[in-house]
Amino acid sequence: MERLFSAGVSKYLKVALVHLKLIANPAASGIRTEKAIPQITDFFNKSGVGLSLAYTSKPYEAISLAKNSCGQNFDAIVAVGGDGTVNEVVNGIANSQEILGIIPTGSANDFAKGLQIPGQIVEACKSILAIKTRRIDIGKVNDRYFINIAGVGLDAQVSEAASRSSFLGKGLLHYTIALAGVLLREHPKEFNLSLDGKTRRLRAWLISVGNGKQFGGGIRIIPTADLSDGQFDICVIKDAKKWRVIYYLPLVIQGKHLNLPDVAVYRAKEVEVRALGCLGHADGEIMKGDVFKFELIPQALDVIVP
Repeated sequence: MERLFSAGVSKYLKVALVHLKLIANPAASGIRTEKAIPQITDFFNKSGVGLSLAYTSKPYEAISLAKNSCGQNFDAIVAVGGDGTVNEVVNGIANSQEILGIIPTGSANDFAKGLQIPGQIVEACKSILAIKTRRIDIGKVNDRYFINIAGVGLDAQVSEAASRSSFLGKGLLHYTIALAGVLLREHPKEFNLSLDGKTRRLRAWLISVGNGKQFGGGIRIIPTADLSDGQFDICVIKDAKKWRVIYYLPLVIQGKHLNLPDVAVYRAKEVEVRALGCLGHADGEIMKGDVFKFELIPQALDVIVP
């Protein structure tokens, strides 16, 4: 569902932007965000749009910056950075009436790509200026919101390993290298998986819970996911041999793995995963625990799209 919207004005009218809040992560993708800021401010200044710009200086600061911006009469709150920055801004504006904008300056930008938001800075700014929005679902795992993909097991282990080896860069190649390293030392785990109250026990490498389709710089782990359908799509990679997991990777990248014998796909609104001492993630942000409760919140957020 798409509609045109501007804060404080009838939601079916398209009007000019007046004031934006930009929350920028200067550490995203090296110095790409830092270099992009002059382009962004120049574009909106020439367009007559007022800007309030805030930089993050530490992890999770974008959450508080976004939360403190709610109710301040901004036409949109715009995340300038990668998927982690977008996740933090979403956690700050969840349960508000604020509109999310994204200018992707990270390395992977998986969520932005899923919405076909341009990677070129000026084109992304033009999309913000048009302020056409789509209302989407968001997810919540334990006490953290996510907008794209969350999960438990191998994908979280790889995300953690990738974050520790940032010297290799980021994106699909970086993720693949991290995956190979994790596979050398890890093994499948025993999980209790509950889907809308129905529980099964299984041994698996990972359980991915998708609102969006891809992560890791272009790995289409859940190609059937839809941001607005009111359901999670869940992908389970079962107890396969390590060499099979590596063999399957090109198919997973293309989203052509769903019919493989070691893959199971489900749909549900509520998901619970139990495993002792397991790693989880929400949009790549690492979580630790024994129980991960996933809840889908339908039609919860307006995001600017091209």
